[in-house]
Amino acid sequence: MRFLHSLSEALSDFWKDKITTLLAIITIGFSLLVLNFFLLLIWNLNQIVKDFKKQFQVQVYLTASAQEGEVADLGAFLSAQPEVEKVSFVTSEEALKEMESFFGTDLLKGLEENPLPRSFVLEIQEQYRVRQLLQNLSERIKTKPIVETVEFGKESLDRLDNLFRTSVKVALLFGGFVLLALVFIVANTIRLLMSQKKETIRLYRLMGAGSGLVLWPFVWESLLLGLSGTILSLLLLWGIFKIFQVKLFPLIFIPYQVVLLLAATVLFLSFLGGLFSLRRISRV
Repeated sequence: MRFLHSLSEALSDFWKDKITTLLAIITIGFSLLVLNFFLLLIWNLNQIVKDFKKQFQVQVYLTASAQEGEVADLGAFLSAQPEVEKVSFVTSEEALKEMESFFGTDLLKGLEENPLPRSFVLEIQEQYRVRQLLQNLSERIKTKPIVETVEFGKESLDRLDNLFRTSVKVALLFGGFVLLALVFIVANTIRLLMSQKKETIRLYRLMGAGSGLVLWPFVWESLLLGLSGTILSLLLLWGIFKIFQVKLFPLIFIPYQVVLLLAATVLFLSFLGGLFSLRRISRV
């Protein structure tokens, strides 16, 4: 019964103090929106890195003088490497056709000879798609005399990894400030609501009401503030997500597990903010 009474009183006060609660919800909502936007970017950047690594290949280009027997031996050597999942041989003619399909035949007009070398294309096992491990594989392959060069896009891999790590660090730092600010926003809002109800609280005390009866409505209000701010931020994020998805490129929304974790974190911190503000009760 006390539970229902405190909840109904919290809901009543929540709607009664419209301006105070609305300002708090908007502040919380927009603060969380920035944090959620960072999470959305990081999640999609992580997917881009994963997709890039899934399509990742190592190109091993051969010298023009390489003999068939040497090429076969190199193919066997490459297949035996633990990092390599699949080996494909690309002839000069196949490489030329692939280039023509990308750039058209006009670009290669006038060439008397095919300038493209033969090559091996290596598909790498997922656990080895790391720059240092690929660098080690590249160095081993380069020791073979018929190998002209080895390419695995290390610059692109480095840029993507560095961008992802930097984004995570920025999000963690900024997220910490946002969540800390959330505690103070809720605490200050509850303090303001309490100051507006000073006389009511004194009246409850004079009537012999226990601390629980006085405290719990404010606890519920702090949770309602956090929940409302979270819902507002997610609705705004969903709108931004849809705009970017239609106008720019396909995006992936934050998975529901992350949304639930974020909501639980916000509710917990809102609860803490409410508790901090309730220390004033003893002085009312």
